[in-house]
Amino acid sequence: MSGNFYLPQKADKEVQYSIPSTGTYTWTVPEAAGDTAGAAVELTMQVWSAGGGAGGTHGASSSGGGGGGKFVIGRYTFTPGQILTFVVPSGGAGGSKNADGTLAGAGGDGGDGGEASIKIGTTNIVSVLGGGGSGGSLSNSTGVPSPSVGSGATSHSNHASFTVDKAVNGANGGIGGGGGNSAGSNGGSVSNAGAGGGGGSGGAGGTSSESGSSQALGGGGAGASANANGGRGGNATGVGDGEVTTGGGGGAGYYVGGTGQDRTSSTGNATWYGSNGGDGGGGYISFSFTTTNGGSGGSAPS
Repeated sequence: MSGNFYLPQKADKEVQYSIPSTGTYTWTVPEAAGDTAGAAVELTMQVWSAGGGAGGTHGASSSGGGGGGKFVIGRYTFTPGQILTFVVPSGGAGGSKNADGTLAGAGGDGGDGGEASIKIGTTNIVSVLGGGGSGGSLSNSTGVPSPSVGSGATSHSNHASFTVDKAVNGANGGIGGGGGNSAGSNGGSVSNAGAGGGGGSGGAGGTSSESGSSQALGGGGAGASANANGGRGGNATGVGDGEVTTGGGGGAGYYVGGTGQDRTSSTGNATWYGSNGGDGGGGYISFSFTTTNGGSGGSAPS
């Protein structure tokens, strides 16, 4: 989704606009009315990058959770008539499972979360990298490996005149279950997001249970962002001779990360069952500014 938008004339007040959907948008900085005509406009901008996706699994090792996206809030002074471009990113895609019934390959890697940015033309005002995707689980030829996890987003860049008021890193994903009958671990958490709202909690690690000669490994919980929880790792239930591994949860962006796939083996079926990883949560941008003396005369779509 993409598009242009504008603000109609307002009375003296703070104007706020939020861009909740993935896409690229443009906006023209408005001309002030009254005796402030031509005056510069200071915008306070809040930017959330997207969370990373969790890896998919084969039948012998679960995957870890994706990393959480980063949050940045700050201020920049613009000139009326400048055209801003806002990029609201998608979360990283969860990795696909390996084909059921085989250990010949690995689960697919989870994708990195998308980068959120605000620019004037090609000039970067602020850019925030997304959370890392977790690796797909590996072949079990040499024993059950420790599945990798997605790293929380910690990086951003900004124009020298952009004043950063607060920056909150995303949290790392948790580790998936490593062998036998084991649950995944929880992802990290973020406790204080300032103006962005309360910090999210790390996603819960997937549970596991088994009977007979089965094996069940739960997926790892995902990392939180400043605004949302990481996704839950998948729950694994082994029945009879079935061997089950589940995907990790997707890392949080502005939105909650997706849940790793739950799997249950069939009674008496000696088959390996892999699972898909959860998708990362998408990003978000909002900004606000104060109008005076009759407020903005409006900003036509560019």
